[in-house]
Amino acid sequence: MKIRFLLLFASFVSLPGFAQREGLIIGQSCNIYFQRFGTGRPILLVGDPSLPSEGTEAVAKKLSRRNSVIVYDPRGTGRTKLPRLDTGTVSHARAVEDIESIRQVLRLPQLTLLATPAGHAVARQYARNFPQKVDGLIWLTGENWVLSKAQRAPKLDSLLALGLGNGSGFSPKKPSLQVAWTDSDQFYQTVDLFIRQNRLDYVKPEPPKKTGRANGRGNQRRKRT
Repeated sequence: MKIRFLLLFASFVSLPGFAQREGLIIGQSCNIYFQRFGTGRPILLVGDPSLPSEGTEAVAKKLSRRNSVIVYDPRGTGRTKLPRLDTGTVSHARAVEDIESIRQVLRLPQLTLLATPAGHAVARQYARNFPQKVDGLIWLTGENWVLSKAQRAPKLDSLLALGLGNGSGFSPKKPSLQVAWTDSDQFYQTVDLFIRQNRLDYVKPEPPKKTGRANGRGNQRRKRT
C-alpha cells in the first residue's frame, strides 16, 4: 500500500542545546502533527495512541542532547485532527501507517522506536510490518509514565481497543532494551549507552566523489590545425 502525503509546513527554532522543528504531514485520511528535537540518531517516541504528545516535550529535549527525538500527536488527538471517529479513520493499521508516513516524509532510512507502556502494541506491529526500517527497540515499563493531563476520548479508546490488543506475538530480532521509566540521569544514560553499544548512532560515511583530472592528458583537447 502506497502512502500519499506531503509536508505542509515546518518551523525551525534555534534553542540552546537543541533544534526544534515541527510540522504537519498531510495524509489521505488525516494530517499528522509532529515535533522533532535535536540531531543525531532518530528516535521516535511511540506513546499512548489515544493521547496527544503534550507533556512529552521535556523528555524529548533531554533525550535530544545526543539524539534526534520525534514526538507526534496520534490521529484524533491534539493537533492531528480527524473529520470523524470511526473504524475507517481510527485503527491499529492506521496508527502503524502514520509512523511510516513520518519516517518517509522526514527521509529517515531507519528509526529507533522508544515505546511507552501504552505504545508497545503499535511499536511492535510497526516493527513486524517494516522490519528493515527499525534498527532498535526501547520498551519503557512501569506505571510512572504520566506526563500528560489530557483526557482520553471514550469513543477513541473503544475504537482503538478493537484492533490494538496487547501487541504480543512475533517480534523481529532487533537490538532491544527494556527499562523502567524514571525521570533521572540514570535513565537517560541507560538509553544513550544502549544506542552507543549497539552502534545505532553510526552513520555510514558517503563515498568520496570521483573527480576528473584537471590537467591530465585525458582532459587535454587537441588543437585544431
